[in-house]
Amino acid sequence: MPFLVANSRPSSADLVRHMDHVKNLCGEDHVSIGTDGKLSKTVIDDKSRAAQKKFYEDRAAQGIAAPGEGPDIFNIVADWDDNMRYRRLADGLSKAGWTTGQVEKALGSNLMRVYGASLVECQLPGQRWD
Repeated sequence: MPFLVANSRPSSADLVRHMDHVKNLCGEDHVSIGTDGKLSKTVIDDKSRAAQKKFYEDRAAQGIAAPGEGPDIFNIVADWDDNMRYRRLADGLSKAGWTTGQVEKALGSNLMRVYGASLVECQLPGQRWD
């Protein structure tokens, strides 16, 4: 998320604005939160700083680092960095005019639909995954 704003420190309003832009650009069936997010507050200590530096250096070496990323930029929205981040995001999207169904899609049902379709596509003849 550091690429959401020029200063690499996005706020909750920046995230909602970005998700709203994606929904308006691609449609509500094509926006979702990834599955790699933490549920607890981000601990920033020497160990996490070293891990962030390596993460960034690996991405930069592969040429896939996003604008605003850096060795000391953590991928967080600071004002929602706690165990209620997804609840806060749902409330933020609702306040921005998203319907309950659109929020549910963005917070998981779109991703589950894509995963389900991918499993069906990967299934070998005669194989069942249920």
